[in-house]
Amino acid sequence: MAGGKSVRLGYDKLVAELMGIPIIVYTYGSLRHSLAQPVYAAVSNNSPSANNLLKSIGASTILTPGTSYADDVAFLSRMLGKPFLTLAADSIFLRPSHINQMINAFQGRSVAAAVKINDMIVYVGLNVVVPGDFEDRVYYFEDKTLGVSVNTTADIDKIRRIIWNGGYSSLLQ
Repeated sequence: MAGGKSVRLGYDKLVAELMGIPIIVYTYGSLRHSLAQPVYAAVSNNSPSANNLLKSIGASTILTPGTSYADDVAFLSRMLGKPFLTLAADSIFLRPSHINQMINAFQGRSVAAAVKINDMIVYVGLNVVVPGDFEDRVYYFEDKTLGVSVNTTADIDKIRRIIWNGGYSSLLQ
C-alpha cells in the first residue's frame, strides 16, 4: 500500500532515504523475499514519486483511488475477490520472516498484525484481508520495532536512532 498523501510529513515519505535507500525499497524488498507472491504495489496519484520509483525497479502496480486507506483496501477487495496481504509501505522494520509468520498464521479469517507497547496495542501495517470479513483477528508480534512507521520527522529520527543503536541489521536481512 503506497498511495498515501504524506500530509503530516509534508513530502512523499516513501522516497525518503534511510542509509541511502528509499523507504519503499526496503518494504518492497521484504515482500519480494517473502512467501507473499505475486507482489503488487497498490499506488495512487497521491504519491507520484513513489509510483515512479516502484516502476523503475520493476514493481507491478495497481492504481487505487487514493481517497483513504480503508477505501483503497475496499477497492482491492472488490477487484481481487479473494484473500490478500497488505503491507503499509512505511512499515520499515517488517522483514520477510514477519510476513511469512503472518501468512502462516492465516486461518481463513482477516488478520491484523500488532505489537503491545506499554499496554497499548499498536497495529503494524501488515494485514491479511478477506473480502467480506470485517472483523480482524489480531496477531501479536514480540518485536517492538514493528510498531514504528513513518508519519512525522520525529518518526524518521526514531528510526535513525534504532538504526544507530544496532537495529540497522534488520534492514539489511
